[in-house]
Amino acid sequence: HYLYLLHHKRTSTAHKLADEWCYKNQLIMIGAKKIDNYIYVRGFDGGFPHAAATAKFDIDTGKFVEMWGFYGCPVTITEGMYE
Repeated sequence: HYLYLLHHKRTSTAHKLADEWCYKNQLIMIGAKKIDNYIYVRGFDGGFPHAAATAKFDIDTGKFVEMWGFYGCPVTITEGMYE
């Protein structure tokens, strides 16, 4: 039960901060990872050729901080990962 609540809190934080970013970039959120006071969100469009990007958000302010394209992000996020 605790792990479910922790997972739900992290996914809802990721969605709260990144849903608009995903919508604007026409990406579907596939995973997120919290490091320190930031959450990194990975989006993917599922097309061919496909597009992917990772965005970094400040959890306290809710502000977008930085974005990486398909490569270059210092954080690895795999599909279905919500840490």
